[in-house]
Amino acid sequence: MNKLPMTLTALLSLSTISHAAVVVSDNFSYSDGDVDTVGTGGTGWAETWQNGNSNDTRRFIVSSGSAIFQGGGNSTTTEQTRAFTSAITLGTNDTLTINFTLIRPETQSGRGIGITLKDTGSTSFFIGKKINGSVGLHDAINIGATSHSTFSSSPSSQDITATITYDGANTSIVMSDSNETLSAHSFAGAFSIDGIGLNAYHASTTTNGVDNLSVDLVAVPEPSVSALLGLGGLALIIRRRK
Repeated sequence: MNKLPMTLTALLSLSTISHAAVVVSDNFSYSDGDVDTVGTGGTGWAETWQNGNSNDTRRFIVSSGSAIFQGGGNSTTTEQTRAFTSAITLGTNDTLTINFTLIRPETQSGRGIGITLKDTGSTSFFIGKKINGSVGLHDAINIGATSHSTFSSSPSSQDITATITYDGANTSIVMSDSNETLSAHSFAGAFSIDGIGLNAYHASTTTNGVDNLSVDLVAVPEPSVSALLGLGGLALIIRRRK
């Protein structure tokens, strides 16, 4: 029996196995203090948390291992960002998963809180509680920003997952928590991200925040890479059989 075709098939199968990795994470396990001062750890970051447009009273702080917003009596939307070590652009059939805990004991409608997904300095999406809106996937935190999918309810502590996939033509983002999986928001083209921002609004906020932030990538090798790996394995087999 000729085992060569079977062996080649096995090699090609191995070469197309996807590779999962946590590329970015921050659990905010720091001593208490301003996030742009103490927020230097985690995985996959090119820099510390930046001060952005915050000031001495209106800012994110680390308190008891979470990033908590302090409104400081100033009604200005605040964002403090952090860039990834390497930008991510999804390839065909890749899956990017963004997880974080939204902390929201202050449930007043006007108190916005969440994270922004950054691409070359611009906000591509906001995930969290929009000002005078619901928790979900939005274009921005601001009133009037387009909402793409929203949860029917939001507890004071909510573990949120955004699952982002690309099929070679369109990107799909599916939001979920422990109780709901929302309808996908889809758009043409591949999704890219190179940083995340902590984003909040309301002068009186003192306990809303973000924790347990992670970004996971499941990358599928390009067909050309798979083919090369398979041919390389075939060449080794042929050489050994001669």
